[in-house]
Amino acid sequence: MGTLLVGCGSEAVSVAPDTARPVNILQLNAANQRDVMRFSGEIESHQASKLAFRVPGTVEQILVREGEWVKAGQVIARLDPHDFQVNVNETKARLSEARAAHKLAQIELKRTRLAAADNAVSGVNVDRAISAEARARANVTMLQQSLKKASDALRYSQLTAPFDGVIGQRFIDEFEQTAPGLSVVSLHQPNQLEAVVDVPENQIAMLKKGMAAQVQWYQQDSQVKAVITEIATLPDTLKQTYEVTLALTEPTSSLFPGKTVNVQFEQAELSGGYCLPTAAVKVKNGVTQVVTVKQGSAVHVPVNVVSQRHDSLCVEGALQSGDKVVTAGSMFLKEGDALTLLNDTGAQS
Repeated sequence: MGTLLVGCGSEAVSVAPDTARPVNILQLNAANQRDVMRFSGEIESHQASKLAFRVPGTVEQILVREGEWVKAGQVIARLDPHDFQVNVNETKARLSEARAAHKLAQIELKRTRLAAADNAVSGVNVDRAISAEARARANVTMLQQSLKKASDALRYSQLTAPFDGVIGQRFIDEFEQTAPGLSVVSLHQPNQLEAVVDVPENQIAMLKKGMAAQVQWYQQDSQVKAVITEIATLPDTLKQTYEVTLALTEPTSSLFPGKTVNVQFEQAELSGGYCLPTAAVKVKNGVTQVVTVKQGSAVHVPVNVVSQRHDSLCVEGALQSGDKVVTAGSMFLKEGDALTLLNDTGAQS
């Protein structure tokens, strides 16, 4: 209670103390002791592919629809086979001709060798016969490979499914021209889903293969368990983040490829430490500290930052469960300032 003297011999007049400052607080509990990391990501199929023909041509038939299940080896689309069949037939005819020429060259070589044995022809004629037989034999081999190539091209005019799955999208219509590598349909396996997230470089070292996580999505209270299966060792060129892939270990019909999800990792509990909102931590005179509320007054507690997230800092210091930490405006508080609580909620998990 302060006093104010007015004039000589005046009575002391009482003045109300400074009004207590209202603050928002966070009450520490075990949930704060977990080092939690959260990332946004997207659901993808473990097995997915965009299918394309290996040869150019005109699309004659597309035999599937979007959303249709297909089996491995099932024909998905066909090109007009006319030109490919003509090439096969032509190559077969040329191969038959080459085999006949090779047979004749063998006969001529045999005759020439017999004649040379009787001194009827010179050795030069024998050499020529040997060379002619070798050329004929090589021509047969070459055309055999050409026939194989032509037969493969005819086979490639049919696009087949490499694995069981669902047709996701169709990118081309019948009677359109296509080229090697130009996607015709996409195929994916919806029963084996993964969550893929991008992790900043300052957090990637905290994740390990086999680490468990929880996957959540919009307007759903439920969550699905997942486990890390892949961690990229090189960052994305533009985003400078590392791609982390998690396999979903529980089946659910609510998730499908392309859906946006949130992935949460819970690290081991901090020994004597807590994770707090970034605004709750301040640095004054080179000392990192937080402000707690004890008996209605501000009490500064020195802390050490042990890790950092995009929205929180994990600190260690003389803190314990039940302490009430000011979450905003701590920069303007002095030791012993009178405080009143606007809220008294538990920690966010």
